[in-house]
Amino acid sequence: MKNTKFASMRRSFLVAVMTALAVLTCSSAALAFGSIRFKQTRIEEDDGRWKLDMDVDYGGTPIMPHIPFDFVFELKTYYEYSIQDGDKEPVIRPKPQREQQPTRLSLDIDFSDARGRVWPRTKFSISIRRKDDFEAGEYRLVVRRASDGAQLGQPVTLILNGKNQLVDRRTMIMPEAGHHKKPADSSSADKPKDDAADKPKNDAADKPKNDAAASKEGAESTEGAGKPGDDTGDKPGDGDESQPGTVNVRPGGHGCGCQTPRSQAPVGFGIVGLVAAAILALRTRRRTR
Repeated sequence: MKNTKFASMRRSFLVAVMTALAVLTCSSAALAFGSIRFKQTRIEEDDGRWKLDMDVDYGGTPIMPHIPFDFVFELKTYYEYSIQDGDKEPVIRPKPQREQQPTRLSLDIDFSDARGRVWPRTKFSISIRRKDDFEAGEYRLVVRRASDGAQLGQPVTLILNGKNQLVDRRTMIMPEAGHHKKPADSSSADKPKDDAADKPKNDAADKPKNDAAASKEGAESTEGAGKPGDDTGDKPGDGDESQPGTVNVRPGGHGCGCQTPRSQAPVGFGIVGLVAAAILALRTRRRTR
């Protein structure tokens, strides 16, 4: 009884496993179809683009001449073009990438010829460019049918050769404090000292000449002023304070607002005359009385 029950459970388990395997096999067959073969998987860059040539086998005659597909590119290795300490020139260094956002290109593959007949196989070419966010490196390419996501053939690894943007990773040496100034030239440093030493000598040599010239000019001006009949000099007797009624007027003088002795003489005589007249008037009045 127990053996019969155990055998029944065993058979049920085996049926379930076989059913699951069959479903997985059918699903894989339904999601993967045909094949795709590239002419070369290592492509050189040409004017900022890479050209992919391929042979596509649909696995049967498609129902339409143009079938939409999605070409999904996932970057796996980035080719860094950089220069480091010790490098004589920039070097390409592969940098593995993880969980990169894939780039998707939607394209239609044509399975018909010029007469309109549809064939199960065709040749197809595409060009991928840097301006479409592609760079030199290694990509994993999966081609899927846009209608249901079924995979065409097997994934393939493409190598896109080229030089990416240069990255400078050399160590920058900062100048130490106090050593960034250029040392002064000894010849240029001595030159101002020579000029400064010569300058007082030149001034000392020129000063006696200037003093002699100034004294000579002063003597000539004095002699010219003392000659009689000279228009520019003063006349004899002018400026002599001992003579009465003379005023020594200096050139450019504007006066100080005071009165000179000559200007006060008429006022003194007037006062004396008034006093004498008053005395005469008093005497005349007494006599009259």
